[in-house]
Order: sequence, then structure tokens, then C-alpha cells
Amino acid sequence: MQIKIFSVTPDKKFFGPEFAPNALEIKINEWLSARPKIQVHHVKHDVVAAFFVAPMMIVSLYYTEN
Repeated sequence: MQIKIFSVTPDKKFFGPEFAPNALEIKINEWLSARPKIQVHHVKHDVVAAFFVAPMMIVSLYYTEN
């Protein structure tokens, strides 16, 4: 089994018009579309936030390649 980790952190454009609230979804879908032979077995997600650090969304995909 292999793992692919995706993450998104806000930058200076986070609250601007260029921010896409589904940026992480787009990244994952593009990656999956480019790899039609993989089979995803498990998905985990987490949000990391602290007072002095920008929040980060992390998604881990556990998969095998056929």
C-alpha cells in the first residue's frame, strides 16, 4: 500500500477573490484523474491550526496501483 498526502495552507490570496474554497478538492481530483489504475482504500483528513501559524488542511490517501 502507498500513501499520497495533500495539503493546503492559506496564503496572501486566501481571503481574496482568487481563493478557491475547493482548492484541495481540485488538487485531489486532478491527481486521481491522472492515475486511473489506482484503487483508494482509505482516506484520512486533519486540520492543523495554532495561534501563530496559518491553518493547514491535510488529506492522506492510502492506495494501491493495479
